[in-house]
Amino acid sequence: MDRNDRRILTLIIIAGLSQSFAGSLLVVTLPFWRVAFGLTPEEASGALALVRIGVLIAILFGIVGDRFGRRAPLLASLTLLLMANLGTAFVEDVGMFLTLQAVARGASTAVAGLGVIYLTEELHHGRRGVGLGVLGLATSVAGGLAYLLAPMFDLGTQYQWLFGLSALGLLTLPALFRFLDESRAFDVNADRFNFAVLVRFRSRLLPLAVAGFLGGAFTALTTSFVNDFLINTRRWGSLRAGLVIIGAGAIGSFGLLVGGRVADVVGRKPTAVAGTMLGVVGGISFFFTSGWLIALGIVIGSFGASMFVPAFQTMRAELFPTDVRSSAVSVLMVMSVVGAITSLAFGRVAIAEIGLPLYIGLIGAVTLLSIPMILMVPETRDTIIAKPPPGDGAMGSSSPSEESSEAPETTTLRPSPLPATGPTTT
Repeated sequence: MDRNDRRILTLIIIAGLSQSFAGSLLVVTLPFWRVAFGLTPEEASGALALVRIGVLIAILFGIVGDRFGRRAPLLASLTLLLMANLGTAFVEDVGMFLTLQAVARGASTAVAGLGVIYLTEELHHGRRGVGLGVLGLATSVAGGLAYLLAPMFDLGTQYQWLFGLSALGLLTLPALFRFLDESRAFDVNADRFNFAVLVRFRSRLLPLAVAGFLGGAFTALTTSFVNDFLINTRRWGSLRAGLVIIGAGAIGSFGLLVGGRVADVVGRKPTAVAGTMLGVVGGISFFFTSGWLIALGIVIGSFGASMFVPAFQTMRAELFPTDVRSSAVSVLMVMSVVGAITSLAFGRVAIAEIGLPLYIGLIGAVTLLSIPMILMVPETRDTIIAKPPPGDGAMGSSSPSEESSEAPETTTLRPSPLPATGPTTT
């Protein structure tokens, strides 16, 4: 990676570590706050669905990102996330708890989406998949840390201390404010977001929205209930459950690097398809097995999901021009959360009627329909976003290599021989 690649990746990882730890706590502490508030698994499923409505906040941040730049909304959403978690540490009412976490969920989604935008626009086109894989691996460590710390706070309302601990991420904000510059792809004089432009790319937006919806529906169930299932159904201790989840998940998380590299070399679409298949198989098997097979299911599911992430995230950002990229990615991320809301809301009834494992199996089977959706959009490997000429600190919203929002939606994305700027290291 060249100097700029390393700089932007480091800064986004710093933001991502705070976002991942803070954003994971609602699910990590589910076995504790569910019991503390006296909720059944079905009621907790409904509560998680309500919380995810807050993701609509991410659309607002996405639109702001296209109109005024990426930097301000990223820093603002990260601050909002950490402050909402700090407030959660002091509430005792379930309604206020869910409200603050709804705000945190929307802000967390915005940070994640804008981080992807930054890397897509700043990293060399031949290293975007790997860069997003490295970001995913780093943030998975932060999520794993939350699982590791959770057993220390499993009595009564002690889980609230974890939310307070996440507010330490506020200490990173001065460095981000100082060193994180505006994305070089953003042009203050370029066209601004409008829904007409976004609709023009509906042949790409709609299939990705369906794929994101289905993936979000399945992922929400598996990740939300994996810890609770082991502790309250399998009767594992919280420490044992946490260690298995962290250990098996850590092995599977290497799929982030594998998926990122394969996406850069082979293509985004085949990598996303392979990741989807492995993720569904592993996720379903976890809830139908016992003993060491549980860990194997986590490894397979985590590896598949990890392969999918850098490929899909890179592709959905590359498919849209700069002036609507942030908004398009935000809409697609929201569709993923809408899928999560839908499956969790139906789970409020389905889990009580047919049980959690069977319900997850049914949702997983439907999720495989996302594969033909992914295959409907163009392959984006090697598509570049214009870099400024030497000595020029800004660049326009489109170039011969990046599709313009004024071009027909059937325009073919073209690879470019543009080399990386600066020395390259391996």
